[in-house]
Amino acid sequence: MTVVGTELHDKLTSELQQMIEDNPLLPRQTQKMLEQLQITWDDVETSDETLGLNDLSLEQFRQELYDFLRKNAEFFKKIPNGVFTGFKLKPTEKWQTIPDSLVAVLGYPKRSDDTKDHNYKEIYLIHQPIASDQNRITTLKNNQEILTLLRYHQLQPRYIPKAIDDGNQEELNKLAQAIQSWLQGQARPVAISQIHDLFSGSLHPKNISAEKKTEEKFTSENFDLINWFFISAS
Repeated sequence: MTVVGTELHDKLTSELQQMIEDNPLLPRQTQKMLEQLQITWDDVETSDETLGLNDLSLEQFRQELYDFLRKNAEFFKKIPNGVFTGFKLKPTEKWQTIPDSLVAVLGYPKRSDDTKDHNYKEIYLIHQPIASDQNRITTLKNNQEILTLLRYHQLQPRYIPKAIDDGNQEELNKLAQAIQSWLQGQARPVAISQIHDLFSGSLHPKNISAEKKTEEKFTSENFDLINWFFISAS
């Protein structure tokens, strides 16, 4: 009941009280949220930047992209999928360190070879560390953070480690595995979200995984790699 967020008084029954004490997920999550709010507010108070409504949406990025594409439309139409670039991290107060990692754009569903005009139903912007052990590794979780990082480095000189630029198969396999790790991590959160929506009444059972099971959807053969950035820690 705690997990699905039903509105029940903690002391409704002694059995329920014992269940909540045995599963302190909600208190831990509440404490974590409060700590995050405190950190976020401190950042706002001490930051030299002004927090505005634009920081709460992606509109500023859309406008920049629209203006840029309008000026260079023909050039970008000729670029194939899979293009890549990269840069060395320029430390800031917000991002002191970020590990060697990928920022990638994935398109779903994958375009078949015989399709000329293909529209992706879903576009994913991801950030994924290369290292397999991701404990305590900085990972950007939302589009706002990822786009802000890219914008901050947009004038940095291109830098890609030579082995990757030369197409070293071992190094490319590490990048492929990083994307595979991201895909494998998506099915469970989507499934949990659908279960929560079902219990809250915002999702009808017939609409759960209507297209395909989440674990079947998030596989590499269902996605196109549209472009990617390699972020070098040093």
